Amino acid sequence: MSLLIETLSDLPFQSAIIEAGHFYADKGMSPMGDSDVRHAMMGIDLVSEVLRNIGGKQARLWWFIDEMHQNDHFDRMTQDGLFSSPLYEEMKRRWTLPPDNIVFESEPELQQEALNLVDKIPGEWLINMRKGISLVREGMPNYILCKKDSRKKFCDPSCSLLDAALYVRKSEFTEENGVCITILPEEYRSQQDTTKLILKRTGYNIPILNVYFNKTREVSLDFSL
Repeated sequence: MSLLIETLSDLPFQSAIIEAGHFYADKGMSPMGDSDVRHAMMGIDLVSEVLRNIGGKQARLWWFIDEMHQNDHFDRMTQDGLFSSPLYEEMKRRWTLPPDNIVFESEPELQQEALNLVDKIPGEWLINMRKGISLVREGMPNYILCKKDSRKKFCDPSCSLLDAALYVRKSEFTEENGVCITILPEEYRSQQDTTKLILKRTGYNIPILNVYFNKTREVSLDFSL
């Protein structure tokens, strides 16, 4: 934790958008499985610690929620139903400040913003397939960005593509010298690396501080511009 505090003190930012999660309604989508919510709560605790140590800087809290799926723990969540769900009540209990913004993965605008990013990627970094389009990752398997529908139009943006669109949206809400702080379990590092590669290929330079934690609350940091 001391590393996190020291890093926050040294970063030359005046504002931050902080996100802890991500919050899934479908345990099958997440590498954390049944422990997803418990780890999300751990992330919220870290967010609270972050907020206590960025005095004098403006911080906004965002939640990113995949409410498109259903599991054994929670009823199907919609934008209206979220606020009466056990997950929301637990988040409110653990996180004393309410979020400034809640973004849902199914939001049509976010879906389109994600698909629009594909058009910004130079062709040499894309592989056009019959049923979708992939991003070339040097030294790694190619990553499927999205699918194509029967009319050959892009659809179903991938997780990392949606995350990239979310970062672009966050950057529009930060003040000058702002930073996006994202707090996630260590298992999301590869996913975030792909997200940042998408941003790089689309020409966006967004300051991002990734805070990764494991089951014993050990913290590692990754800062990129």
